Amino acid sequence: MTALPEIRLPIAGSRLDRTPFAGSPRAVAFTLIELLTVIAIIGMLASMLWPAVRQMQARARSVQCVNNLRQLGQAVHIYAGENNQRLPEIEPTPTSPVKPEAPKVRLRDALFSYVQNNEGVFRCPGDRPPTLSETNPTVPRWKENGQSYEWRYPYNGDLVDQPTVFLKPSKDDRSILMWDYENVHPSQGFPKNVLYVDGHVQSH
Repeated sequence: MTALPEIRLPIAGSRLDRTPFAGSPRAVAFTLIELLTVIAIIGMLASMLWPAVRQMQARARSVQCVNNLRQLGQAVHIYAGENNQRLPEIEPTPTSPVKPEAPKVRLRDALFSYVQNNEGVFRCPGDRPPTLSETNPTVPRWKENGQSYEWRYPYNGDLVDQPTVFLKPSKDDRSILMWDYENVHPSQGFPKNVLYVDGHVQSH
């Protein structure tokens, strides 16, 4: 008859009965130190990456602003096509009209129907509450004027392909039509997005 194999149970307190950290405060302390070290490293990496993340967010807002201006440029040309090729007559800063006795319409009011009633086109996503108005220091200028962009007043009523500067025709690819009220975009020198009469946009 074949003998059954002998099975030995571990004796309590023996090496086989011990868990990795049982009775080893030093091992537990070492694990906590490792955890704190990892947390510290993650914090350092986050602090190093945060400026880059913020810059990427700012550039994304600038791209959306460029798209807004392009849509407004298209709207201007559609308007001109329906009005004898003339540019609209718009107030550059509605809350401070050039001629208070005869104020012009807002950019938003003149072009609203030409952008399919999309209010978001008139606001640059880079604008924020710290951009305050002069007339009311608690209200951003974009909100006070109903738009983020300033219209070039001297072009009011000019032919869309022959805007004038000091009574002289100017090339439409060099003629600035509108731009941001505020310096809110990541750029050197003049951080604004600018729309030209020919419809192209540049970041300055």
